Amino acid sequence: MAREQLAMLAAESGNTVYKARKLKDLEGVYAQVIRDLGTIYSIGYRPGNRGHQGAWHSLEVKLVGHPDLAVRAKRGYYETAP
Repeated sequence: MAREQLAMLAAESGNTVYKARKLKDLEGVYAQVIRDLGTIYSIGYRPGNRGHQGAWHSLEVKLVGHPDLAVRAKRGYYETAP
């Protein structure tokens, strides 16, 4: 149950769960983390119509023309006070 919850939390926040069943598996996990950290990009977004404090806003990030790449991102955000 804890693993399912961790996977759900990771997916909702646009992340992934790195799995290591044995101590020797950590070498592969470290390689994955290093690879992933080397391909992180950060984008910003400022909505045009503010004033819906506490409301959920869905987002979708697409990489047009790059079918070989994948996006891991949040599915949306709750608007907070400015």
